[in-house]
Amino acid sequence: MWFKSIFAFIAVFLFLMPHEVNAYPGGLLNGMEAVVVPGGTTKNLTDGNDSTKQSIYKNSVTFTLPKTADLTRIRANVTYRMNGTFRVGFYSDSGVLIAQKSGFGIGTLDYPVDFKSVRKIVLDAALGGDGWNTDLAEFDVFGSYQLPRPDNLQVVPDIKSLKITFNEVPKATGYLLYVDGQKFRELTTNEYIMTDLIPDKVYSIKLTSVFPDGESGFSKEVQAAPYAEVINPVLKVTSTAWNSVGLAWTKPNGSSREVVYQDGTVAEGNFGNGSFVFKAKPDKKYKFVVTMYDKYGRFLSTNAVNVTTPLPVTDTAQEEGPDFLLVNWQKTEGATGYRIYLNGRLIGSVGPSIFEYKITRAMGYIPGAIANKAEARAILADGTEGNSNNPTAPVLDLGGGFGVLDAVKAGLEFVKLFNGWVLVSLAIVLANMVIAFMYLINKKTKKQGG
Repeated sequence: MWFKSIFAFIAVFLFLMPHEVNAYPGGLLNGMEAVVVPGGTTKNLTDGNDSTKQSIYKNSVTFTLPKTADLTRIRANVTYRMNGTFRVGFYSDSGVLIAQKSGFGIGTLDYPVDFKSVRKIVLDAALGGDGWNTDLAEFDVFGSYQLPRPDNLQVVPDIKSLKITFNEVPKATGYLLYVDGQKFRELTTNEYIMTDLIPDKVYSIKLTSVFPDGESGFSKEVQAAPYAEVINPVLKVTSTAWNSVGLAWTKPNGSSREVVYQDGTVAEGNFGNGSFVFKAKPDKKYKFVVTMYDKYGRFLSTNAVNVTTPLPVTDTAQEEGPDFLLVNWQKTEGATGYRIYLNGRLIGSVGPSIFEYKITRAMGYIPGAIANKAEARAILADGTEGNSNNPTAPVLDLGGGFGVLDAVKAGLEFVKLFNGWVLVSLAIVLANMVIAFMYLINKKTKKQGG
């Protein structure tokens, strides 16, 4: 029985022998100094000594971890608690409150938790009335420090692709790329391009760092959608009048912010949905180009189109009489007056509100002539003279597309070219022909009388 006495003696000796107790091995706060506001600093809660205490009363105690950690449990030795509510707040690296724990009892208490990315831990009292303090001998948290995560994640969309870049993580052996929550592939560098993607589909991208002893938590998540291929808009002319040009173009990939350029300057006119009406001048050449941005912000430009505006045409009609040729016409918008022509010769002018005119014999009208063609031509504000369309005028075709009027014009131009010499030459030729003809007739008459 002697050995039982020896063991009992040893047990009593060890119990009575003074020693330091580390109540919470493995705690992340073991031996850490906390900031007391007001009150300076303290290690009373982390020194492993239950005889040193810290009172939470109209103050706060803050622990700052060296880096973010994922916490799995809290342990506290509460030695005294009054009516005041003792609570613990858990904050992120940016100071955002992640979670809060209250409702502590008396004694050594252990609470399981699941708090991610904790950087600061703050102990305080919800109520601070006199005597409403809470005394603690020890306080600690358990979990693991987070491995460095990839940061500055950037995802830049392109045509059916996404370019992924991020900052390198020191001592990381690689990185894991997650797409839409699923592990996609392992990367060895901090840059990667995903290709053959679906345009406009939103992809969620995040990363982790890989170390010999494990994988870090996720980086921030970035969403991006690839672009569709560039489709250049096509410009075409839809209408051409003497005072306007109509344009229309395709609108690929939700394009907007269209600008119409006329000969290199911004054109003035009226926009429609993918169309434009330009206020033009008659008998003038124009060049048009339209620029725009698609929904991805890419600059687009159409093809160039060239347009020449016609002269204004006044619809004219005529009615021949024994003493005059009655001419009437339709109003031409923008006309400041009208000029009246007969067989290409100017007869007279009238104001913008007159739409009828009589060409008399004295003005050159010859009743029953082969061609009496009257024209009413609009005069515009800038002096431009338009054309006339008179389907009621007689037309004599001389073949090859030439009419009587063409022959008259050609003859007059020929005479004007040579002035009187042409008439003298024609008179000489005709005189010789008449003399020869009379000579032959006289000779024949003498022979018959003979």
